[in-house]
Amino acid sequence: MRAAFVAGGLASLVLLLLLGACGDDSAPPRQETAPAPEPEVVAPEVPPEPVGDPLPERAASVGVGGVHICDLDASGVVRCWGGNQFGQIGDEAVGYDYNAHRSLPAPVAGIDDARALYVGNFHSCVLGDEHAVACWGHDGFGQLGGTTRADVPTPRVVDGMDHPVEVALGRQHTCARLRDRTVVCLGDNGWGQLGDGTLDPRTGPVAVQGLEDVTAISAGRDHTCALTATGGVSCWGAAVDGQLGAATANRSSSGAPVAIEEVPADVSAISAGGLHSCLLADGVVYCWGANDAHQMGNARGGEQDDRALRPVRVLDIDGIQQIAAGGRHTCALAADGQVFCWGANHFGQLGDGSTQGRDRPALVRGLEGAVQISAGTRQTCARRGDGSTVCWGANRLGQLGDGTEDRSLVGVIVGGGGAIAEPDEEERPRRRHGGMRNGMGMAVSPAMVAPTTADPEVPDVAAGGPETAP
Repeated sequence: MRAAFVAGGLASLVLLLLLGACGDDSAPPRQETAPAPEPEVVAPEVPPEPVGDPLPERAASVGVGGVHICDLDASGVVRCWGGNQFGQIGDEAVGYDYNAHRSLPAPVAGIDDARALYVGNFHSCVLGDEHAVACWGHDGFGQLGGTTRADVPTPRVVDGMDHPVEVALGRQHTCARLRDRTVVCLGDNGWGQLGDGTLDPRTGPVAVQGLEDVTAISAGRDHTCALTATGGVSCWGAAVDGQLGAATANRSSSGAPVAIEEVPADVSAISAGGLHSCLLADGVVYCWGANDAHQMGNARGGEQDDRALRPVRVLDIDGIQQIAAGGRHTCALAADGQVFCWGANHFGQLGDGSTQGRDRPALVRGLEGAVQISAGTRQTCARRGDGSTVCWGANRLGQLGDGTEDRSLVGVIVGGGGAIAEPDEEERPRRRHGGMRNGMGMAVSPAMVAPTTADPEVPDVAAGGPETAP
């Protein structure tokens, strides 16, 4: 019995071992646990950029006003110099005397990321990132967007502009081209220069009536002009001297845009000056308006009542890339970096080494490599390819930025460095060098007398015209 039990037990054990080796087909197979999937990261939805013109690329430039000048370097820093009657150079030492002006450049506090610079009669503005416009200087008509109309010696953001991409400053008004290619303006409106159909001053931006698809704007003394995508040019505001280019309008001012007749094809730029305006088409310059100082450059004019009511071609130059209409003179930048000017020249604003007015373009003496130009009331500047700024003309308040206070009939290098050429022998001015105010301006000397509005070198308007209060 015992042997049989043992044998049976052994047989059972063998059977159990065999069954264990073969496994149990009825049990489910063991499965590995898969790792949990990573949660999907959903980026926040970014609204599409509205359709329209982009902000301009940051570029160095110079802008000339009534008695002050500013420049912008490639890093976005702005420097200003010259007269500071209303804080237009960004210095809180505001005043009409010599302590208030600056004859060497100094940075404007709070501006370090400007994309573009604009200079008017007695105010200055920059366009920065995020479509922000900041201005400083004279605000007597609300041209800086201030309801109190108090002058502002430090930059202040102008509210109410919907994504501006270009700004234009006149004598006492400010305009902006918006991303949707419409135009808004604010400030003085006594001649209709705001284009809103009224003569009421505005402390906030108002839309220019009936103007669409605008690609460029320019503001003169009391008028404004715009270029459209189709090549049309329209102007509004003062028209006494034909600066609106409307031959059939009896030279009546207009509070709404007036289309200029007989505009040439391929217009690429416009520039509004004191009492005249100019355009650039296929490398050729055309001007209209006052011609009492030969601003048209067509070998005609010269009398108080002379004017052109339609665009007339400037003689002797072509291949032009930029134009700048000043107070009573005009300048043009050629493709080879040379600059030509014509018109009034009492203060050497033509830069040809003389004080002789020119009825056709004259070459600016000694200037080469210019890449950008700007013309003011009685002074002119050019930015050169090497990054330097050169200015010439009136300088009673140090607006040439070379540390002196005498006019120059040829270009002088801003910041010091002397003249780039010699003036005519009989017209070489005596140069006076003064001390420094806070390291950057002219000091008062016993021989100096504070300028007044009767001083012939202290104009009260930016882009030309008679000397009237701002």
